[in-house]
Amino acid sequence: MKIKHLEIDGFEDFIELMKGRVFHTTTQESFESIVTDGGLIANISGDRSSVFGNSNGFFRLRGCISFFDYRELSDARVSEHLYKCVPTRIADDYKVMVVLVLSHEAYPDLESWISWSEEGAYSLKVVPRIEIGYPDFVPLSMISEVLTVSIIS
Repeated sequence: MKIKHLEIDGFEDFIELMKGRVFHTTTQESFESIVTDGGLIANISGDRSSVFGNSNGFFRLRGCISFFDYRELSDARVSEHLYKCVPTRIADDYKVMVVLVLSHEAYPDLESWISWSEEGAYSLKVVPRIEIGYPDFVPLSMISEVLTVSIIS
């Protein structure tokens, strides 16, 4: 698996880099576990920690892996939620983050945040229009690109 390293100035650069993509971010340590496991495994029990917290995440409790969905960033309704969960927080806290870009072939299996609204599951955490879930397990074969990203400013 080829890994490309990028240095960015901050979140604004990251947004430009990731426009049009669906991706998962993690620490280097967690990425090593993902490689060992052959893919991303849903954290249903909540026993694995997350930089973003995992106490009552809507997708985690549905048995999904959470992804950032940056496919429609030009939509004003999407951009109003963009800063509610900033993926570069990992790079701020750990110096480097790993970005796993989801292959287009996996898109039909994605679960929308809309279920959260339709079910009235407002006590559970989700980032509307930005967060999207993939059920159960994402094999590495469904990851089209792996990036390590660090912030230089």
